[in-house]
Amino acid sequence: MGEGGVARAAVAGQLVFAKTFIGSANDSAIEMMPAKNTGACQLGSSGAMANSTKLPAKKIPAITSLMTVMGPPADNPTGQTCRVSATASYLEAWGLTADAEPVVTPTSEVTFVHRADGTAAVLRVAPIPEELRGGALMAWWPGTASARVLEHLGPAVLLERAEGPRSLAALAAEGDAGDDEATRVLAETALRLHAKPDGVVRTVPLRRWFSDLLEASDDSYADARRTALRLLDDPWDEVVLHGDIHHGNVLDFGDERTPRWKAIDPKALLGESCFDYANLLCNPHETYEANHESSRLTRRLAVVASATGMPADRLRDWHTAWHALSQLWS
Repeated sequence: MGEGGVARAAVAGQLVFAKTFIGSANDSAIEMMPAKNTGACQLGSSGAMANSTKLPAKKIPAITSLMTVMGPPADNPTGQTCRVSATASYLEAWGLTADAEPVVTPTSEVTFVHRADGTAAVLRVAPIPEELRGGALMAWWPGTASARVLEHLGPAVLLERAEGPRSLAALAAEGDAGDDEATRVLAETALRLHAKPDGVVRTVPLRRWFSDLLEASDDSYADARRTALRLLDDPWDEVVLHGDIHHGNVLDFGDERTPRWKAIDPKALLGESCFDYANLLCNPHETYEANHESSRLTRRLAVVASATGMPADRLRDWHTAWHALSQLWS
């Protein structure tokens, strides 16, 4: 099963254990690592270690006690995979005050919080492998094109909160001019995120990400499969990719910030940079069919090409391959 298949299996109600990321199944607890004050909690591309302040010695529950299994699909009609139960531990350890009850999703628990100094933040505890990778990548990035990581340990990430009033989905709904601006913001954000891999951050190669399409036997996917193989066999470059750039994953952090727009929720992939622009061409979800109409797609391709310097034909090929994989997953 490909990486996307693993994620779908989790949503379908099959718990994916991530114990290898933060401890063995028999561990009752793990020692808390030093908290980080900046956007990188491990060696980044600059090779510099972020400054840190040590928290008091504290135990955080191991992965096996982070979750309450909700049962297989037949016993779990809501589709909820697990409920993360360690949020309270991180609230206490990092001196956070919850603004409201946590929002529970099939893969995570998200809590709006304030730090002791009054800083508004978001605590996300997400123990499945895909989310663990994404959290580690958020911490690896310097926080200039992605939300800044204030604390990071295992499945828990504390992020600066996006408090700006604007939405790229709303902007895209304002007509061609608004859609062009939203497309440009998304493309420029992805471009700023791309970094040459240095072996520090865990990623998934694009070939593995596309495995479901490459192995598909349905003839209706034959052309897209050939396109994907051609792209994957001859990549133009290799960078760390966000993997899920769309209108809901690039947020407004306010006009006093530079940049104003920053990304969240990466998939942490590795491959050709052109791939990262394919998903924005398919979004927002509310206008999915219209996004693939020839005139709109051509206009968006021109905007992305202008913002990134990538050839429109290459961008179109990646869109073709990604659109097919998305349809196969759905």
